[in-house]
Amino acid sequence: MVMLGDGGEPASRVGAVPAMLEELEQLATGLALEERDDTVRELAQAAYAEVSLGERLYAAVGAQVRVRLEGDWEIGGTVRRVGADFLALETAPPRGRSWIIRTAALRWVEGLPDRARSATSLGVTARLGVTSAIRRLVDLECVLHGTDAATATGIPTRVGADFVQVSVRTGRRTHDRVVPLGALAAIRCDH
Repeated sequence: MVMLGDGGEPASRVGAVPAMLEELEQLATGLALEERDDTVRELAQAAYAEVSLGERLYAAVGAQVRVRLEGDWEIGGTVRRVGADFLALETAPPRGRSWIIRTAALRWVEGLPDRARSATSLGVTARLGVTSAIRRLVDLECVLHGTDAATATGIPTRVGADFVQVSVRTGRRTHDRVVPLGALAAIRCDH
């Protein structure tokens, strides 16, 4: 004997229709959510394409990072400051050293936070270039590390638009050496 529902249909079909409609509605909702997730992912990737390395570095002030530079050498330390074309790292004591690293000499950076920060949100000093940072080292003994991995110990005496002049001692003789910024990977000064 077949039980009939209110509309004269078998009762098993009457209960199945709302369940089938609910299942279709859940399926449609799931597809809509998937499509929305894909759209959000695409928009996020498009927006992230506008983020620069400098903005990632600005967000890293205070973070522990490790960098590899031209000349195949690495430095690890705390990001203390970031400028338009450099970052300042400080290594841990007991041999705490301050480094000024040209961003153009970077090969990779590890330890950057996932966020970014624009230079305009940090003020005027964040927009200063590496020459401004090097000028603060005039008359201090430093070690210059070239992009070719060569090093030279000397005292920066002048900083031009695209070079640094360093007083270098060779034996008993002191002479001035002009180093183009493009040949400079980093400058290290001991505390």
